[in-house]
Amino acid sequence: MRLPQTTHRQRTGFTLVEILIVIVIILILAGLISAVAARALGSGRQVRNRHDIAQLATSLENFKGKYGFYPPSKVILCESLPNYFMGTNPKSPLHALSLEYLSRMWPRLNWNSLNPPPAGWVGIDWDGSGTPSPDVLLEGDQCLVFFLGGIPDNITGGTPAVTGFSTNPSNPAHHVKSGGDVTPPLFEFVSSRLVRIVPPPLSTRTTQFFSYADTYSFTGPPGVLQAGAPYAYFSSYKVRNGYVALDCQTLGVTPYAEGVGRFLNPSTYQIISAGSNNFFGTGSFNPATGLPLATWTSSNPYTLYPAGGANPGSDDQSNFHDTLLGNESK
Repeated sequence: MRLPQTTHRQRTGFTLVEILIVIVIILILAGLISAVAARALGSGRQVRNRHDIAQLATSLENFKGKYGFYPPSKVILCESLPNYFMGTNPKSPLHALSLEYLSRMWPRLNWNSLNPPPAGWVGIDWDGSGTPSPDVLLEGDQCLVFFLGGIPDNITGGTPAVTGFSTNPSNPAHHVKSGGDVTPPLFEFVSSRLVRIVPPPLSTRTTQFFSYADTYSFTGPPGVLQAGAPYAYFSSYKVRNGYVALDCQTLGVTPYAEGVGRFLNPSTYQIISAGSNNFFGTGSFNPATGLPLATWTSSNPYTLYPAGGANPGSDDQSNFHDTLLGNESK
């Protein structure tokens, strides 16, 4: 007696439920991979930014080794000596301090240096324009580039660059139009990250001098900052806890302190990056309008919450702390 044979039907495809399950699994895996990649990318950018800050710090130490002091974070540059004075007295304490720093860097500075024809004017061409310029006030982010990089290359429409200082002991800008040997910049500034920050209304800030955008920043046409923020720089001015809150006023950031008057790196300098969210801990970076200022404290470092969101400084980086400043008290 023969048993009836069972008929087996061959499968021709996946069921709808199986397809949906596979799609869900793929989406979950993609999400996990994206999260890991994003964390790795963010970590890599933090490492690059920290390396950049460390290189700037090394250059500042080299500057001190050469001149005996750290660069100031606010300075007035006048192209003629009489502009520093009102009668026989300096116009202000900052005028006197600025002249002291410049005289220490170039003891043989000759304020009667004759610039080459066709202009043929007398003075120091600090901005590299080739023509007489009004007095300028540089803030901390600009001082960082000027003192480490030298005279800015202000050729209209040219690639942003700094040209070092002339080896001519009487005129640091002698090479701008006359040529000659130069002392190269103490830091290798990346041209695409040299930017000019548009000042807030009624500001006396000049745009002829560069700031240096951090590694999180995005730049467009030469010298135009699309997103991000420059490094903020503060000097203690050779005095313990001598930091001045308004030295980076346009950037809307103040020196970092653990309490009133208790600054970190109290006798040297601070370099601060706004991090990936482009917001400094004491306010949003908004060069068009400017922002109010507040003092950092370790117990509550986010006293101002700008439109960009709460805890704006949670990812800030610096030369004086090994982790993000948002983790400073942890």
